[in-house]
Amino acid sequence: MATPQPIKPTTDRRMTLYSYFRSSCSTRVRFALHLKGLNHLVTYRYVDCASDEHLRAEYEAVSLSNTLPCLVIDEVVDERNVEEIKVGLEVTPQLRRTVVSQSLAILEYFEEQYPDSMPRLIPSLSGLLSLSSDTRERNEVILRRGQVKNLALIVVADWQPLANLSPVRQVASLALEHAERTHSTPKDEGNDKEANHLSQVIDGWLEWSHTRGLRAYERYAKSTAGHFSVGDELTLADIVLVPAVENWVRDDWERKMEVLRTGFPTTYRIFENCRELDAYKKAHWTAQLDNNVGLDSPVFLIGGTAIAK
Repeated sequence: MATPQPIKPTTDRRMTLYSYFRSSCSTRVRFALHLKGLNHLVTYRYVDCASDEHLRAEYEAVSLSNTLPCLVIDEVVDERNVEEIKVGLEVTPQLRRTVVSQSLAILEYFEEQYPDSMPRLIPSLSGLLSLSSDTRERNEVILRRGQVKNLALIVVADWQPLANLSPVRQVASLALEHAERTHSTPKDEGNDKEANHLSQVIDGWLEWSHTRGLRAYERYAKSTAGHFSVGDELTLADIVLVPAVENWVRDDWERKMEVLRTGFPTTYRIFENCRELDAYKKAHWTAQLDNNVGLDSPVFLIGGTAIAK
């Protein structure tokens, strides 16, 4: 895959990306930025989900939904300020702030704001909407766009949200409350039994949610995939798929990769092809500046009990 030509930053737009190294949703955006040669246009701010920084008032003032990633776009409103900045004058420009806190919307923003950045993650209709355009070619592009978005939304809407930290914590909390009400984890047996019970609940929930998502993706991708999810060009579907698969396999790599290879061979092939890309290696959680745990998993507190995830 050819190295994208860098796009020069502009003086009238400043972008800040709030990210967490282990967030698969943040990884989607980092992957796309590196792939399209846009990573240098954003300033990274790191939010530590393991210590609940995303739930604090300071971050809620940025992202009203307390979610990651979050892209903050500050644009100079007054054109006179732009010219003053260009010639080196020290001015305090009037800024218009836009906040985008959903990864799919962030990806589409970069796709539309920088249409010359390659590769195009969503097949483009540019030049195909006029009446003189070839009807069959236009139809093929429209259908391919539908395939890309269908696969992407399987991950973004059906699969990944169930495996996210918030629902996992809620499931574990409800399981703990139920266990306490039914005395199924006696206190006199110590906290080890309680922690083991919660760990089993979490593992069971994650296995169910990931397997459910993988099964749906595999069934659709069988008829669309080439080297990547839709044909031989990398698209939005691949950008969101790979971090989700990584999220599932990383805590039991050898066993789960074998499950992926034998049970979901199309998805396995796509995953392996994408993992070899330099852009994904740069976006990977182990390569991030806020990775403060090395190759080990951080510990989250669920119901007062430490559970390694």
